Amino acid sequence: MSHSSKRFSAALAAATVLCVGAAQAAAPQPQDTVGAGKIQYRSNCAVCHGPEARGDGPLSTFLTKKPTNLRGLTQAHGGTFPFGQIYDVIDGRGKVGAHGTREMPVWGANWKADAAEGFGETYVRGKILEMIIYLRSIQD
Repeated sequence: MSHSSKRFSAALAAATVLCVGAAQAAAPQPQDTVGAGKIQYRSNCAVCHGPEARGDGPLSTFLTKKPTNLRGLTQAHGGTFPFGQIYDVIDGRGKVGAHGTREMPVWGANWKADAAEGFGETYVRGKILEMIIYLRSIQD
């Protein structure tokens, strides 16, 4: 291998390491996602579910059904965090069950309306996942 080929190979290897390192640094870290979910929670949920997610927000007394204590989701489901169920409840665009009307906002539709053109479902899924990751992090 010529001297210039060795230099090119070394430069290519260094560039690859730098690019991979930058990509890993730019990837959301779990703590960042929890923080983003906490912001979403405080902006959208705390008014009903309470600042500590115990179902005691300032509007909770005005609702027909008391909001769920979101810190007890895992315990209420036999020690397993009910990811899919929570996703569907937050999204809210599916069918309302036999229990009647839904008092909780349909966040999937709200967030889709806020999304930049072409990013609707991706934006909604991201918001829902941030919220779920936060809720999973606060389980009692």
